Amino acid sequence: MTQSSQGTDASSSQQQYAKFESLRSRLIGLFDQSQRCFADLQMPSWSESCGNVQERLGSERFRVIVLGEFNRGKSTFINALLGKEVLPAFATPCTAIINELKWDEEPWAVLYFKGLGDPALDNIPKGLPEEVTRHIEAHKGNPIPPLEIPVEELERYVVIPDPVKDQSASIAETPYERVVIGWPLDLLKNSVEIIDSPGLNEHGSRTKIAMEYLNKIDAVVYLMSVHAFAAETEINLIDNVLRPAGHEYLFYVCNRFDELRRQADRDKVMQYAYDHLAPRTAMGREGVFFVSSLDAVIGRENGDEQMVERSRIPAVEKSLAKFLVEHRGRVKLLQPASQLSQGLKSALYETIPSRRKMLDASLEDLEARVQEALPKLEEAEKRRQKTLEILERGRIRLRDAVRDAAASHLRAVAADVPQWATELALEERISVFKFWALEEQVQGVAKEVLGGVEQKIEEATARWQDRRLKPLIADHLADFGTDAHEALDAFLLDVESIRRSLRGESASNVLSDARVGKVERWLAGVGGFVLGGAGSAIEGVAMGYNGMLRSLLPSILITVAGVMVLHLNPITIIPALIATGIFRSWRKGDALTSKAKVEIGNGIRVAIIESVPEHSRRIAEQCYEQSAPQLKTLGEAMSREIDTVRETVDSVLEVKRCGAQRIAAEREQIASQEKCLQGIETQVSEFVHGLAGGRT
Repeated sequence: MTQSSQGTDASSSQQQYAKFESLRSRLIGLFDQSQRCFADLQMPSWSESCGNVQERLGSERFRVIVLGEFNRGKSTFINALLGKEVLPAFATPCTAIINELKWDEEPWAVLYFKGLGDPALDNIPKGLPEEVTRHIEAHKGNPIPPLEIPVEELERYVVIPDPVKDQSASIAETPYERVVIGWPLDLLKNSVEIIDSPGLNEHGSRTKIAMEYLNKIDAVVYLMSVHAFAAETEINLIDNVLRPAGHEYLFYVCNRFDELRRQADRDKVMQYAYDHLAPRTAMGREGVFFVSSLDAVIGRENGDEQMVERSRIPAVEKSLAKFLVEHRGRVKLLQPASQLSQGLKSALYETIPSRRKMLDASLEDLEARVQEALPKLEEAEKRRQKTLEILERGRIRLRDAVRDAAASHLRAVAADVPQWATELALEERISVFKFWALEEQVQGVAKEVLGGVEQKIEEATARWQDRRLKPLIADHLADFGTDAHEALDAFLLDVESIRRSLRGESASNVLSDARVGKVERWLAGVGGFVLGGAGSAIEGVAMGYNGMLRSLLPSILITVAGVMVLHLNPITIIPALIATGIFRSWRKGDALTSKAKVEIGNGIRVAIIESVPEHSRRIAEQCYEQSAPQLKTLGEAMSREIDTVRETVDSVLEVKRCGAQRIAAEREQIASQEKCLQGIETQVSEFVHGLAGGRT
C-alpha cells in the first residue's frame, strides 16, 4: 500500500462516517417537521412518540468490541485506532476490567463497581488505591456509586498489578465492573464507542461478555497474535459463542505481523488464517487482517505516515467504517424511518379523513356517533388487554419449556463430565515428592480439568442450542404468534370500524389486507420487535410478524449461553477433595493425577446436578425477560391507536362547539398540514427505499 493509498483509506473512512451523520441529520429533521405537524393536528400521542424516537436516534452510537485472549495486544490495537496511547498497554500486565471509550470534549474516567454480594466487595482486595478502598467502605452494605478517577492515572485501576499472579484470579478479585472513559478523539467523535475486554482465557470474562455485550454491539473485532494464532480455544469461542449469537460479520485481526521477519513465515500464517478464519466470517478473506498495532501507534504519534502505512491498520479502519455505516447504520436508520412512515400514514389516511368527515357532520350527529363509539372503544381496550394476555401466556409457556429443556441438558452434561475429565491430557501433574505443596498441585490440576470440561460444556451447549433449543423456541414463537396475530388483526379491525362509524361510514366493508396484512404493516412501524441487535435485520419496510418474533431468538440464545456456564467452579470441591485423604497414600504421581481427574470430574458432576434447579430457573427467567421490552412497546402502540381516536374526537368536538368561523379555520389548518405531511411522506418514502436498496 502506498502513502497516498493510506491517506485515501483514512479519507474514505471519514467519508463513510460523514455519510451516516448526514443521513441521520436528514432523518432527524424529518422527525422534527412531523412532530410539529402531529402537534398541530392534535395528535399528542404520535407527537410524543416522534419526540422519543428522535431523541433515541440522535443518541445512536456504533459500538465496537475488541475481543481476544490475554497478551494479544488488544489495548495497543485500540490505541492504534484512536491514534493516541489512551489505554495502558504493557508487555506483562493486562487489562483487568472492561473499558468503554466514548467521545467527549475533555478527558475523564469513571469507575463502576460490581453489584452487592460480590466477594470482591465483601472482602476488599489489598493493593487498591486508597481512595477506592475508602469509597467502598463508605458505602458498605449498599450499592457502590460510580467514582470519578484521574484519567492520567488510569493504569492504576485497569491493569492487573501483579504479573506473577494468576490473571483470572486477579480479574475475579477486582471490585470494578468497568471503567468508562471520555476522550476527544476523531474516531470517537464519529459516533463510535469502543469496548476493550479482559482476556477471554478466564471463563467468567467470556460469560460477562456473552451476557452483557454481544447483543448490544455492532461489530466484533477478534484480535489474535502471530505467536499463538487461531488457537483451539479461540476457534471454540468463535464457533460456540460469537457466531451462534448472530455475529456473522466478524473482523479477525492478526497482530504483531511485523515480528515475522521471513516472508515464508508470513505466507504460512496468512494461508492458515484464510483457511481457518475466512470461512468463519460473512466477509470471507476481506474480514481477515494482518497488522502491527504498535507500529501504528508510534507512527501516528510521531507523524510517520510510512510507518502507519506499513502497520496495515488503515485497511482495518476502512473496512470497519464501511461495515458500520452500510450494514449497521442502515438498520439504525431504517427502523425509525419505518416508524415515522407509519405515523405519517396514520395521520394522512386515518386522522385527517376522519377529522374532515366529522367536521362535515352536524354537532348533534357527531355527538350521537361519539356516544355510540364510546362502548366500542372500551371493547377495543379490552381486546388490547386480551392480546397482551395471549402474548404473556405465550411468554410463560416458552419460559417453562426452556426451563425444562435446560434442566434436561444440564443433567445430560453432568452425566458426561466424569468421562470428559478422565480423558483430558493434562500438563499439570501431582508429584508425591512435593507432598508439602499438595493442595497447590490439586488446585492446578483442578483448574486445568475445569478448563477442559468448560470447553466441552461450551461445545455440547452449542450443539444443544442448534439442535434442540432453536427449534423449541421457534415452535413456541410460531404457536403463540399465530394466536396473537389473530387477536391483533381483530383489534386493528375494531379500531378501523370505530373510525369509520365516527365518519358516518358503514363499517361492514372493513377488510384486512390479504397479502402483507395490516398487522404486518402496523408492526413494521411499531419497532418494538426490532431492536437492532446483532441477529436482527429489517428486510424491506415490513419484516412480517413472524420475522419480528424470530428476531428475539439471538438475544435468547446469548442469554442461555451466558447463564449455562456459571458457578461450575472446582474451588468449592477442593477442600472436600483434600479432606478425603486420597492423595496421602504413597503412589506414583501419574496414578495420583488420574485419581484426581476422576474425583474432580465427580465433584463437578455433583456441583452441576445440585445447580440444575437454580441454573434452569435463571435461564428460563432470562429468556422470559428478553421479550419484556417488546411486549411493553406493543402495548403502548396499541394504546396509541385508541388514544389517537379519542384525541381526534375530542379536538373536533371542541372545534364544532366554537362555531362556523372556527370550523372554517380548522379546515384550512388541516389542508395546510396535509400538504406538509404529504411532502414529508414523499421524502421519507425516498429515504426508506434508498436505505433498503443501499442507494442513499
